[in-house]
Amino acid sequence: MKEKGLDERQRQVSARTGAVSFYVMFILCTAVILIKLAGKGRLEDVAGETAILIAGGIVYLAGCIKSGIWTRNGGGMTVWQMALGSVVCSGLFSALYACIIVQKAGENAAVAKYTVIFFAGIAVLCFICLYTLEKAAQMRKRKQEEKYSE
Repeated sequence: MKEKGLDERQRQVSARTGAVSFYVMFILCTAVILIKLAGKGRLEDVAGETAILIAGGIVYLAGCIKSGIWTRNGGGMTVWQMALGSVVCSGLFSALYACIIVQKAGENAAVAKYTVIFFAGIAVLCFICLYTLEKAAQMRKRKQEEKYSE
């Protein structure tokens, strides 16, 4: 008699399809938010999309950290990788921030000072978040290894 349910290969394909679907939805939601804000939109106009994006990101990160997974290769990130990721992320968001300020306040607005402050703040915040998540994943992975080694 045939067993009901998915076999191992089908479960892996299903999981991969779910992950790709999540990434597509995450990227599209981010794009919609940025397009709406760039088009002289207000933050209130993107509150729903932002809530969905944050909730999806939190659930994804929580699942990864709970499983002890932080990077795709199973290892950890070095301090330099965290710093580089923080600077790149901060640079992208700072450029967007500067464009939005110029668009909303006019071309005569003093953008450079606020963009540099924003860049530094976001870079530090990103680094702290990456470092904290890395340590949490390592701790969880160590606990799982101890649990299964017994």
